[in-house]
Amino acid sequence: MADVWLILDVETTGLDPATAGVWQLGAVVWQAGATLAAWETLVRPEPEHWTAAHRARAQALSRLTPAEAAAVATSPGVESLGLTLWRLFSLLPPHPARIMATSYNLRFEQAFLTADPSLALAIRLRWQWGPCLMAAAVKNLAPERDRLSLEKACAGLAIPWTGAHRALADARLAAQVGQRLGLFGTGEGQP
Repeated sequence: MADVWLILDVETTGLDPATAGVWQLGAVVWQAGATLAAWETLVRPEPEHWTAAHRARAQALSRLTPAEAAAVATSPGVESLGLTLWRLFSLLPPHPARIMATSYNLRFEQAFLTADPSLALAIRLRWQWGPCLMAAAVKNLAPERDRLSLEKACAGLAIPWTGAHRALADARLAAQVGQRLGLFGTGEGQP
């Protein structure tokens, strides 16, 4: 059985997991050239990570609208994120060779997803981290740089840019970047 890839993206209320929280999580489940599932959920951050200042930062970082901010405020809390991840695991096919997780900005996603010890344990029990898609894009498209935005990677690989900057949209774009760079093995499907 081929590896299963989880291409993840989080939207947050800031850039530091010590002072900010996740408000949206998205994932694409991909195997052998085909998307098996795509999923996203809103998450209500801890109260100290969902102040007016945090909402303003989320609006600036992700163009979060007031209506979306209201939806986040009534979403399941961050304490349920572990259960949410187990639901994500239920989308996986049985008995893959390995479950590999990655994202475009892998260090950023890892920092937020492993900040909570129970989430870190759930993740460690189910998957291993794969290569950082941004690092691969830099190596192939702009070796003179140390960072490359997802938008610029998409442009360099002729992937249409959606401009949505939402967890699932960014996960889908990151999956296409990984596929175009040949990081997920062979296959004709499009994540």
